[in-house]
Amino acid sequence: MSNKKNLSAEETDLTRRKLLTSAGILAAGGMLSGAVKADEKCAVKAKPAWDKPFTGEIPEKLPEGYNILLVVTDQERFFPTFPFPVPGRERLMKTGVTFCNHQNTSNVCTPSRSVLYTGLHMPQTKMFDNLGLPWMPYDLDPALGT
Repeated sequence: MSNKKNLSAEETDLTRRKLLTSAGILAAGGMLSGAVKADEKCAVKAKPAWDKPFTGEIPEKLPEGYNILLVVTDQERFFPTFPFPVPGRERLMKTGVTFCNHQNTSNVCTPSRSVLYTGLHMPQTKMFDNLGLPWMPYDLDPALGT
């Protein structure tokens, strides 16, 4: 025979509220530890753009146009290291500049992109929501420039 005793909630001082609160704290702690690890991985891999000294000559007159490739994706989460092979993207990350800690003012696509493309704030671009909706009757004004 065992000496097990059926304990009530008062005897163990464990209530449903305390159990759910503890479970919530554990879950939040688990999520935060993953975010910290992702930030650490990014900080280790990211190098500043100025880590190599400039050894070339600055021309008297800069050439026309720019040589910039801006990659903008939609509905994609951040991976410090990809869980699957993406050789083209990995090559771009190694030879280019990758931003690991950046913020945007709107998670909706059109306002974020209008700010990125023009350098102006959302009230200036008049892009407050995605295009094609009844309350968004206009497009981004080409006169704003980029």
